[in-house]
Amino acid sequence: MQMLLPCCCTDCRYRICSYIAKGIKNSGRGLNIVTLNGTSRQVLKVATFDTYAKDSTTLEIFLVNIMNEEIVVIVSFDDSSKKLSDFAKSLLNDLGSSQIQNMQFRSQWYMVGMKGIQGFTKYEQLEYSKDGNWAPLIDRKFCIPTKIKGQTVKPDPLIIKNKSKKDFCDRHVEYTDFCDESHLDDGIFPAPQTNPAWENHAIFSIPIVVVAGLSHTGLQMTLETLMMQPGINPKMVVVMFDENFADAVDLVALFGFHVIRLLSSNRYSDQFAKSIDAVWDLSFFAKETKKPDKVIVLEEDLILAVDFLSYMGQLLSTLEADDTVAAVSAWNVNGYTGLSSDPTLVIRTDGFPGLGFMLKRSFYEKHLRGHMETCCINRSWLGWTLPTANSTDILVPDVSRVFRLPPDGSGGNDALLEELFRRERVTNSEPSPVLGSVHLLVNKKYDALIEKLVQSARVITSSQLDGCSRETGSQLVGLFPPASRSAFLVYYGSETELRRLCRCFGLFSAPDQPPKGLYKEVLRFSFNNNQVLLVSSQSVFAQARSDPSVQVN
Repeated sequence: MQMLLPCCCTDCRYRICSYIAKGIKNSGRGLNIVTLNGTSRQVLKVATFDTYAKDSTTLEIFLVNIMNEEIVVIVSFDDSSKKLSDFAKSLLNDLGSSQIQNMQFRSQWYMVGMKGIQGFTKYEQLEYSKDGNWAPLIDRKFCIPTKIKGQTVKPDPLIIKNKSKKDFCDRHVEYTDFCDESHLDDGIFPAPQTNPAWENHAIFSIPIVVVAGLSHTGLQMTLETLMMQPGINPKMVVVMFDENFADAVDLVALFGFHVIRLLSSNRYSDQFAKSIDAVWDLSFFAKETKKPDKVIVLEEDLILAVDFLSYMGQLLSTLEADDTVAAVSAWNVNGYTGLSSDPTLVIRTDGFPGLGFMLKRSFYEKHLRGHMETCCINRSWLGWTLPTANSTDILVPDVSRVFRLPPDGSGGNDALLEELFRRERVTNSEPSPVLGSVHLLVNKKYDALIEKLVQSARVITSSQLDGCSRETGSQLVGLFPPASRSAFLVYYGSETELRRLCRCFGLFSAPDQPPKGLYKEVLRFSFNNNQVLLVSSQSVFAQARSDPSVQVN
């Protein structure tokens, strides 16, 4: 079910609405604007400005260029306050608004104003979001004169309505952007679930543990993007942090999440291990749900995609049904720009990519409990010493659902951190993509899918890629044309050859680190909108073709 988007109708004709049709512009998040000639009532311009995700520059230019005595109709949708600048508010005041300076997060607002108005328009209404719910629907029908006469009223002064946040910011000057004056009144409440099909979904009853680091900004952005997940239940979220990071208590309290202080550790990996061990048996989760058989774990300094929980929810049944899957990951180690393009695609891997994941309790009990200090002493991206049996398979998105802020400092791993976190990556920005063929991710069906891809793929021999490197990768375009949307297959005979191929395509490649993201010696990824499989000649899937030496002309 789609959310009801705003509509504007003039002279019995829709000018902007929630669907696309001839002569109708699609509305969207932010401010939706229609301008009309004040004399002829002819529609002049129709535009939408996403002032939640983008700055107000284009909106400001649009408003400045409105001509004298033009009528301006403005309707907000979702949130339009986050990046609405003071200058844009001033321009809207000039058009007749007396309330725009009081706009809050996800307020509903409309105004009919005029360029050159003396005073303020009476055609304006502002409704506030309350208790985590959407602001009341505004539905107004009225006639307006060809020239709007302003009222001699003054705009209300800026009123700070989020007192708890203001008090927090008065005490904590280190949260510069979060506590910027333009954001002081931003509401902090869980995003409501607007899709009835997701109401009471089991994903909202799974505990979420945030293992905080020492970055103020990193923790703030993780909590903000977690709160933006539609349907999020704050009672199912706990933030665990080092006892010396006392500032986190006040920040987490603003979001209504649970807090646990951990005994101080010298390394983040020790703190991470303590958090994983502790989260399963917390008493406050028992009040909300039965003893959890899964948890969602978020490492430090993550920004979540808007569909993070939706992605996890769509894979929950697969995780439950398949004993050979240990976890669902939200991060693709090979999800670089140009190698990650399909937000509906999910693959299986042998390795554990870490960062943000949903972990199965049965796997934890069998392989991790009592062993976290030995199996998982490294950061997850360095690799954990996990069993080699099929029980370690992980579901991984083609397009990541978390973005890791680049870490400060090197810690002796400059090349590795550069490769993992400072190269340009793709993180999903679509609000609710539906994952494709989820039923084919279970063990034997996924093997059958890979075998079918190997059988049907066009083969590129390794020799055709001689001399290829990340710097010369443009030569690949001719071999893997983007318009073909096909499956391609390259065989490799050794890890050395696989490393060369990874450098060629621009996949993860770092000194002293093996290639990552393989499944039974097959590395599957997107390239130029094609599916590419690097297959070991010793893999069980190599036998799917009768002639591995086939070469494409």
